[in-house]
Amino acid sequence: MALVTLGKALQNKDWDTWFDALSQMKKSMSWRIEDFIISEDDLLPYVLGEDIFEDIDNMKEARNRLHSVLDTLKQSSLLLSVDGRNRHIRMHDIIRDVTIWIAQENHGFVVKAERDLKEWPNMENLRNCKRLSLMQNEIGKLPEQVGCSQLMTLSLRDNQSLREIPDGCFKGMISLKVLDLPNTNIVSIRSSLSCLTELRLLRLSRYSSFSQEHASLDLSLLGSMKKLQILHVSGYDVRTLPQEIGGLTNLKSLHLSRNIDFYFSNSDPKLIISPKVLSRLSHLEELHLNHCNISTLPQEVGELKNLKSLDLSGNLGLIIPPKVLSRLSGLEELNLHDSFDGWEVEESEDSSKACLAEVASLAGLTKLELVVSNIECLNSTISRVENLTKFFIGCPYSATRERPEYECIEKVALEGNYASWVLFWETTIPKLSNWAEVLLRRTEQLLLNECSGPKNIYPELSGGDGLNNLRFLDIRDCKEDLEHILMAEEGGEPILAFNMLEEIDFQRIPNLRTIWHGPFLKGTLQNLRILFIHRCSKLKHIFEMSMAQGLPLPQLEEIRISECNDLEDIFMKNEGEDGEEGKVVVLPRLRILDLRSLPKFSTLCRGVSVHDFPIFERLYIERCTNLRRFPISVSPESTQRPRKIEVEETWFNQLEWDEPNDKQQHLREWAEDVFKRRKSKDCNQVQSALKLG
Repeated sequence: MALVTLGKALQNKDWDTWFDALSQMKKSMSWRIEDFIISEDDLLPYVLGEDIFEDIDNMKEARNRLHSVLDTLKQSSLLLSVDGRNRHIRMHDIIRDVTIWIAQENHGFVVKAERDLKEWPNMENLRNCKRLSLMQNEIGKLPEQVGCSQLMTLSLRDNQSLREIPDGCFKGMISLKVLDLPNTNIVSIRSSLSCLTELRLLRLSRYSSFSQEHASLDLSLLGSMKKLQILHVSGYDVRTLPQEIGGLTNLKSLHLSRNIDFYFSNSDPKLIISPKVLSRLSHLEELHLNHCNISTLPQEVGELKNLKSLDLSGNLGLIIPPKVLSRLSGLEELNLHDSFDGWEVEESEDSSKACLAEVASLAGLTKLELVVSNIECLNSTISRVENLTKFFIGCPYSATRERPEYECIEKVALEGNYASWVLFWETTIPKLSNWAEVLLRRTEQLLLNECSGPKNIYPELSGGDGLNNLRFLDIRDCKEDLEHILMAEEGGEPILAFNMLEEIDFQRIPNLRTIWHGPFLKGTLQNLRILFIHRCSKLKHIFEMSMAQGLPLPQLEEIRISECNDLEDIFMKNEGEDGEEGKVVVLPRLRILDLRSLPKFSTLCRGVSVHDFPIFERLYIERCTNLRRFPISVSPESTQRPRKIEVEETWFNQLEWDEPNDKQQHLREWAEDVFKRRKSKDCNQVQSALKLG
């Protein structure tokens, strides 16, 4: 495609031009493939700022149209999807270079991104430039006056050295519609910003909002930008949302995040929202006031009938009065993570705070993040949660609690890219009401920390549902009641459970006795990839023997178990089961086996000597004194060998081996060779140290 595009561009050119272009193309082809990743949310403001799409009434329509256009470009192979990142696209560097070249030749673009520029470029063609990108450079200061009268879009994002904008810099930019300044270190904005009366988009954020250099921003300077539709400001010391902002009646998106500078304040600074400001922004669709230390949500927010997205996360101690949220009938996204948690269980006339029923009344809500301090809220009568496609529910929650481990768990959860997750923290979990059970059945990640109540996850906590949307299960420090994970009655009707579960992380559950007990349908745990168990002292077995035969665990890649004092084996032989002769433990994708501090552990599966792990890579064994035989075997005909074995040599030398023709013999010889090479390496290091000495 690049060659075709280049050919069309070089029509009627002389041979020297052709040979030069061909030479550049060859050099381009020799580069390593480099993908440029960008999210659709990052592109949307540019689309809205320049009115790229016609007949668009709101941001949702624009977002859908953009997604459709990008999908068409992906089908043409001009753009590529990004694995694991929804609504992100990437572009091959060759496609990118050709696209930029065409845009510069025919559409008034000047692109000088990633050029290590320290100063504003001195270029003649800037006079006729319509779109200028100087992103990802090291420009420290802008000129006194740029004078680009035709310029419509200016991007200076990721110029972290940029600290100052002169007073007259923007004078003469009479056509500017998009000004993009995120991830800079601009300390203040001068009055010249007010001359940009055609501006539709202004994004301004500091590279580090925790800088020790005070950076304030007077939002009243923006009052003349009557056509402004998108205003995003982050990382400045903004104490007031002034009356002038209320005059920006075309505003569709207002993001003010992390705009309270605690470093330069001796008190507890709050963002003060002037009266009758927000209520005048009748076209507002997005209001994000996260981490702004707001004390009370103004009643007038309830008047924003076009509001689709409300983000108040990170406002610890926030109060939401009753009958504010319930008036936002068109709301689709609500984020109250690390924010208001004092929900009333039931609505009453003398309530001073919102109740959960208000959230449930929002029929169009599809994304929800909230925390509750009162576990009884999970017993309240709520309907209309079926439309939620993405949610986080955390309970109970206290804003004053020191939560280092919670933040660690939260980080793991967010990195997993899960659409829905539920967290129970330091509580006795009651019997859940219908709405809570519905959400639990649809959750992808379930976390329990220091909880009591249920003796098992299925069927007690799950309400009899197999939780077949669950992908990650994390249970920690549940030291009282929890004894089983999957518990089915003998002779009962088997069900399918956990068939989408990919990761298990169990830590410090002293009364846990079994993970799997009783009859379950084939397919249970069929997608399990990672098993991590730590300090579950009463656990004797992990799975039943049937789980290791007939490929019921076809995706299992990692087994890591440590400090489980009673653990005897991983696969338990059931009572009355036939002899194990001819049976094989088959884990076709197992790569890592890590066993540490297991004093009673003696075998992977009692009575079975053949373990078929065709792609096995790494073995770690430490302080497993009762393990007398090497826990893995690989066929002598296999070309696959473990890449790494870390075991104690004294333990290895005391292992019991069968006759030389045993299938483990070649593995034994290979492991002995590893020890020899390790000793040789240690010797060489000692000799080198002596020479240096």
